[in-house]
Amino acid sequence: MIIIGLIIPVLFRDSFLYIIGDTLTVFFYFLLPVLVGIWESLIVGISIPLSRFLLKLQMFKPVDLLFFIMLGNMSLIVVFSLLYNKGRWVSLIGILLGTLTRYLIISQSTVKLIKGYQIVYFDSIALFFATLLGGILAFITIPQLEKERKKGNELFR
Repeated sequence: MIIIGLIIPVLFRDSFLYIIGDTLTVFFYFLLPVLVGIWESLIVGISIPLSRFLLKLQMFKPVDLLFFIMLGNMSLIVVFSLLYNKGRWVSLIGILLGTLTRYLIISQSTVKLIKGYQIVYFDSIALFFATLLGGILAFITIPQLEKERKKGNELFR
């Protein structure tokens, strides 16, 4: 997962393609709590933006924005994880609330941090819809993962 998260910004550098890349990354953020648990998911949610920065695949200007991106990813994972086991439709609410918290943390911190800079880092509406689309894809995929888990598939051993 971390390698996929590192490859996405290299492959998807155009603005429109970056939205697709962010959708794929968020899709995995929603799947990770189901596959490996909350703690491992949080580690991945922190390590992907940090690795992108350290490997200079994605530069954050100002650097403080990196912290808020990690915080947004962590909030998405925590909110979804808390509501995931409560039922299928409650997990949809978890996806919507996780999307909203990630969007609010990243977009509002961007507005506050970039006031003095001549940089527009995020298109906040695109960020919201990319996160929402990743969540919807996860909502569609998770029941199949749960069926495979019940079958005792090798993926979950």
